[in-house]
Amino acid sequence: MIRGNAMPQGVGTQFIVSVPWLLVTGESAGGLSKVWLMGAAWMINIAVAESIIRKRITPRRLTGPARTSADVTAGTT
Repeated sequence: MIRGNAMPQGVGTQFIVSVPWLLVTGESAGGLSKVWLMGAAWMINIAVAESIIRKRITPRRLTGPARTSADVTAGTT
């Protein structure tokens, strides 16, 4: 879901990326520069989404020996 939401939000990020371009160059991006700015916006969103996914998926640390089915049936903990 995070990846699926990151791609459409690239449109909003395109605006955020295009404004500094406009302020620095004084003209709207066109041609190849527009393509690069659009790609950069999507890459920013994908990078943020992947970092969120990677932070959320962390392996649990084992705190003790694993329980077996024999432990469960015997009632030991």
